[in-house]
Amino acid sequence: MIELIGVVYYLLNTISDCKSQRIDVRLSYISVGVVGMIMLFGGKLYLWPRFLLVAGVALISYRISKASKGALGEGDAYLLAWVFLFVPGLNGFGILLFGFFLCSLVGMGMLVIQRKRNKRLPLAPFLFISYVFALGVIFL
Repeated sequence: MIELIGVVYYLLNTISDCKSQRIDVRLSYISVGVVGMIMLFGGKLYLWPRFLLVAGVALISYRISKASKGALGEGDAYLLAWVFLFVPGLNGFGILLFGFFLCSLVGMGMLVIQRKRNKRLPLAPFLFISYVFALGVIFL
């Protein structure tokens, strides 16, 4: 159930990020609240340490967002942290690495083909693809 909420969360943010290069932060808060309620009332209290990992990654990625002066947006910082909320264990690191790898491949391809250096790439589609791919690998 939690993984399905993650798919919907990343899909909605992918659509938003591709259309307007904006991530709706309210959706992030709603998804964390829903997952928290599932954990609290669904008898999955053993999952609460995930929130500590999410908080740590959120703090680090938010600091990176501020230090990079917008190269990594605040919404992207939430996307990076929320991976650990939806995926069991430390599998989130693999999702992030695969998402960054896909993003870098597309960025290098755009650099070679179009020769544009100042083009911004949305991060959400690559995280969505890596998240769905990881769910297939983890749960099949």
